[in-house]
Amino acid sequence: MPAPDRLPPPPGLPCAPEAVDDFLGTPTAGAVATLARAPGPFLILGAGAIGGYVGGRLHQHGADVTFLVRPARQQAMQRDGLVIKSTKGDVVQKVKTVLKAGEDGPYDIVLLTPKAYDLDSAIEAIAPAVSANTTVVPLLNGMRHLDVLD
Repeated sequence: MPAPDRLPPPPGLPCAPEAVDDFLGTPTAGAVATLARAPGPFLILGAGAIGGYVGGRLHQHGADVTFLVRPARQQAMQRDGLVIKSTKGDVVQKVKTVLKAGEDGPYDIVLLTPKAYDLDSAIEAIAPAVSANTTVVPLLNGMRHLDVLD
């Protein structure tokens, strides 16, 4: 949880990885470090600005993280690793990836990080990884997705 003087950006504003760094604090503090101590394993839908950053920092802190990605993204990540460029420290790391949510589960925590226009198909994609014991954490920009998530 950020300190009271570190409020999140207003809903709907674009958020660069550096803004996430600033919001979360240093990579070893705040929400990422807290999540990394969660029981896991984690499934991260997407490896873009939000999923890639948060999932990458979780992995960096020892969490069991798997990324659910599309084939082209999987090939790039297998070849180049997951790359984080940040004012809080750059990192390149090898991470686990799957093309289908049921491939490497079960998962205790699923981070849902799609683009707003892709939310419906993202929910379908994670369905095989979600059980009664799974916590789904949506990390999405804006507010329009709230009705879909209910």
